[in-house]
Amino acid sequence: MKLTENTQYVTVAEYRSCITLLRAYNDALYGCCNNDERQGWRARARRQLSKATSFQCHRAKPADFRQFKSACQQLQHSINSVSREGQLINVA
Repeated sequence: MKLTENTQYVTVAEYRSCITLLRAYNDALYGCCNNDERQGWRARARRQLSKATSFQCHRAKPADFRQFKSACQQLQHSINSVSREGQLINVA
């Protein structure tokens, strides 16, 4: 990940917690019952993903970096599958 002016350096524990949180946000989409819930989920997920992409960790292991990248990609894919109005979109 590229460094930006908003880069936040975190501990390994915080980095791993962020991976868990990103996965939880991704899983939460499946609990949404209607467009309003999905619309709210999408907004929260976008904020969390934006925050997470500013994280950097000097001491994380290569496996942590892979898991972080994967969690970010999966959440981004899920976000892309919900319109701004909360409707599900068929994304390839």
